Amino acid sequence: MDETKFNDVVPISSHLIPIHIFIGQLKNKISNLSTYLLGINPFSLEFSENIDFFMPNRFNLDDYENDLDIPFYSFNLSNQMKKIAEEIIIFFKDILEISNL
Repeated sequence: MDETKFNDVVPISSHLIPIHIFIGQLKNKISNLSTYLLGINPFSLEFSENIDFFMPNRFNLDDYENDLDIPFYSFNLSNQMKKIAEEIIIFFKDILEISNL
């Protein structure tokens, strides 16, 4: 998506700051910053029958309620999605390593 159109969409995000505001703040600090929006479309929206809390031995219900940075549920990725996520992480790590040279 062309970054000039970011303000025309309401992003769905697990973060507190909308994407277009976050990018605007970055561009104020780094004027020559190029930005790209990567969307990942899941193969299926079918939910797992086993939904577990995120780290239930470490957090209780109050922790989840009071700290918005703690995910409520654990991540349930299929093996295929885990592989794809790992490939995306490697891709971005490579980009970051190249940009630091």
